[in-house]
Amino acid sequence: MGVPKLDVWDDDDVSEHNVPMSLYRQKDFMSRKVEALRKIVKDFSGLSIGIHPAKYEDQEPFAGTVVVCVDSMDARRKIWEQVRMNPGVDLLIDTRTAGKLLWVFAVCPCDPDDVAYYDHHVSYGKREAEPHMCGKHGFMPMSLKAAGKVTENLTSWWMSGIKELHYKELVASPTDTQEDA
Repeated sequence: MGVPKLDVWDDDDVSEHNVPMSLYRQKDFMSRKVEALRKIVKDFSGLSIGIHPAKYEDQEPFAGTVVVCVDSMDARRKIWEQVRMNPGVDLLIDTRTAGKLLWVFAVCPCDPDDVAYYDHHVSYGKREAEPHMCGKHGFMPMSLKAAGKVTENLTSWWMSGIKELHYKELVASPTDTQEDA
């Protein structure tokens, strides 16, 4: 996509459940996610990404475009606190999965309408998110759909300043029957 610089924060290791629903490979199992991702991105694109094998804790101020792929509302809120009304950030994209439900937000952090909308959707806590299985995922179509929507928003934003504020879809798995979907 022509991204010249990409920094990734994650303090996790690649687990068994990550392999079938992502581009992590069997050989990445139990290695640091950021290390495995650096190798995958380098192999696919030639880009050497900046990696931080830790949770983001205000280490560096955010700048540019921020893509959020976390599995808790607390982590989203912490990132949003750093991005909200930050003129150095042009766009925040937040992906969320809950069972078969996919949400992708694309928010301009200095646009009052976007801020009010996203404030509402990031305001609830762990207790409210648990019934919706925040972060529950497990099959490749969900991950690919999320990545596709992120890419679509990024390219549209960078090329024309247009983005989709809130995308929602019920993603069917290969085992769903017509009645289930």
